[in-house]
Amino acid sequence: MVRNTTKPPRAAWNIAMALYRQLDEMSETASAAYGAAYQAYDAERPKEDMIPFHKFHFQRRNWVARVMDVDFVQQEYLDNMARKGVATPEARAEMIAAFDRVREYRRLDTECERRHNLPELGERSDHLCDSLNDALNVLVGLPAPDADALLWKLEQTFIENPEQQSTPPIAMAYAQPIFDDARRFLASGDRTNWDAGVADLEAKAVRSSSIDPSSPEADRATEAECQAMDHLVENIPSPDILALAYKIELTKERWAGCGAPDLWLDIFASEARRFGGEA
Repeated sequence: MVRNTTKPPRAAWNIAMALYRQLDEMSETASAAYGAAYQAYDAERPKEDMIPFHKFHFQRRNWVARVMDVDFVQQEYLDNMARKGVATPEARAEMIAAFDRVREYRRLDTECERRHNLPELGERSDHLCDSLNDALNVLVGLPAPDADALLWKLEQTFIENPEQQSTPPIAMAYAQPIFDDARRFLASGDRTNWDAGVADLEAKAVRSSSIDPSSPEADRATEAECQAMDHLVENIPSPDILALAYKIELTKERWAGCGAPDLWLDIFASEARRFGGEA
């Protein structure tokens, strides 16, 4: 037997939520610390203009300053100069000096990063961000214990930035648990459909009982009442044990001495197992 999740225990949700909130606060603090350090670093970092970019022809500035394999590309340039016959001592020295400026820029930039503790702060911020995402995945995967928890899941999934109301692409790993929660609440927690079904049945029962049995309208009114009862019993899940008892009482009245339909008995047995903690 699989345990029913109609009323999932709140303890697991509360523990997971407490961890998520703690990590969220820690992540915000770490992100703010990194942001402040980066601003200080950005104000003091060496200027890229110290690099003679015109010596590197078509290459992009950021690639030259931060990505380029300096030793490898320098040798390529010198070899190309030699093939073209322009590798004079002065030209070679000038080209090597250009690559040395890139090396010096990177040395100064690295020193500035370390002075403001950027590598450590960035690593901590990234680690906490990953941990926060893991905690979010755990929460979304847990059955929501109530409608507020389901709403929280929806907000985390669909609203990336509450101020801008921007909606990120939804991950299917998030979607399925939310759909399961919604179906569970619709099946056993929301009385809207049930109350509407009961009101419709009772209104039609009143009309049926108020019509003279010899009237041509009597059969149509009785048929309408039976259809409303069929709909309530077969199509609307009982939101609680009292609603199931109401269905059984309807069955006794309608099928007294005849035996209830197997479909109805199967529905009652299924709902009883659901309320008993089995599915």
